[in-house]
Amino acid sequence: MGSVKLRMSENLRIKWPDQCAACNNPSTDSATTSITNTTKFRYYVVAMSFTHQTYSFSYPVCKKHKRLCNLLDQSAKSSLLNNTLVFFFCVLILWLILNFLFSSTLKIIGLEIIDQNSIDYWSFMSSLVVATLLIIYSFFLKPVRISNLSEDSMEISIKNDKYLNYFKALNNEHTIK
Repeated sequence: MGSVKLRMSENLRIKWPDQCAACNNPSTDSATTSITNTTKFRYYVVAMSFTHQTYSFSYPVCKKHKRLCNLLDQSAKSSLLNNTLVFFFCVLILWLILNFLFSSTLKIIGLEIIDQNSIDYWSFMSSLVVATLLIIYSFFLKPVRISNLSEDSMEISIKNDKYLNYFKALNNEHTIK
């Protein structure tokens, strides 16, 4: 995984290779990525004020990776409340599955003397860890993302090294060394 730092300007037109950003196959569709930065944060005695700067762009992908990129970008499009509710719903589903598996496995091997509360506790803690690891893994799975945005530059991280080299060659005039 590498990154490219581009100079922000009014005439910035990002040129993308005509390949899928994930697998280098011919592109048939596009996916989007975005970033939101808090700018102009002011703290007053009674209140706070801040403004957001959002930048988004589309990049080419094949049909196979279109769904994956859209799924990974859903968290950026939804609110914090929606993300939190989805996270806890996933934890609940994982907890039910793990609780069933732990209970069934312990009954099969003859360890019915273990307290049900400890089974509930360990299955819940395991589901929290698994859901958190899945979120972290999906963050690194995204093929193209904006990793840093400022008023004068933008850093784009691209997972595919071959695609990164093509991208650098096409956008050489906007690249900051």
